[in-house]
Parts: sequence; C-alpha cells; structure tokens
Amino acid sequence: MAISKRLFQKLLGFFLFVFCLNTNAQFIGKDKQAHFFAGGFSSSIAYELTYEKNRNKKKALKAAIITSVIVGGLKEIYDSQKFNNHFDYKDWGYTILGGVSIGLTFNIINTNKNEKINNRIVRNYRKHKRKQSRKEK
Repeated sequence: MAISKRLFQKLLGFFLFVFCLNTNAQFIGKDKQAHFFAGGFSSSIAYELTYEKNRNKKKALKAAIITSVIVGGLKEIYDSQKFNNHFDYKDWGYTILGGVSIGLTFNIINTNKNEKINNRIVRNYRKHKRKQSRKEK
C-alpha cells in the first residue's frame, strides 16, 4: 500500500505540529505530551483511511475522535493492569484532546477550492432571492 502525497503532507504537518508543541510547552509533562501525540497519530490515520474510503468529512471526523477515545481507553486499561498503577483519566483526556485537535485540523484543511466556490455561489443566490422577495412586498 503506497502512501499518497496528501497523506504524507498531512502526517508531516502533524509531526511538525507535535515538534512545535514539544519545544514550546515545557510546563506539560512528557507523559501527557506522549498521550497527546498518540491520540493525534491514531486519529490522523483513522481520518485518512475513512476519508479515502467514503469521501465524507463528517464520518472521517467521527472516526478520528472515536479512534482516539478507544486507543486512549485501551492504553489506560492496559496500564491499570500493571502492578501499583491505576486508570489515569488525565492521560486519557490528553489522548482524546490530541485526537480531537488533529481530527478538526484535518477537517478544516480538507475543504477544497470547489467547495468554497460552491458555498459562495449558494450564499449569493440566497441573498439575491431575499432581495427579490423584499422588492415584491
């Protein structure tokens, strides 16, 4: 399975984002950053696979968020099975936060030029229709 150019660009952007987060956020612990990274990474893969299959941004965003919730939950369940450890809700939250932030970022980036043009045409048409209905009254 060859990696597409678009997927490569998004993953590169994700890694640069995490690198900048890592260099600028010294107050956040390394463990929390790792959870954020894992949630973002898993959601980016889920988003891309779902979007490539369905071409539906809403389904892809849902898949990304659900994947980060499941991955974070499973990781915390695994950690809680170890001796002298417990289920950490903050770690789970950072995993979900990473997944949501990357999923939303991909959702915003995925708006193509034709979609923007179509939205502008529809808005202008509706505005024109409202003006016509006001003149008729």
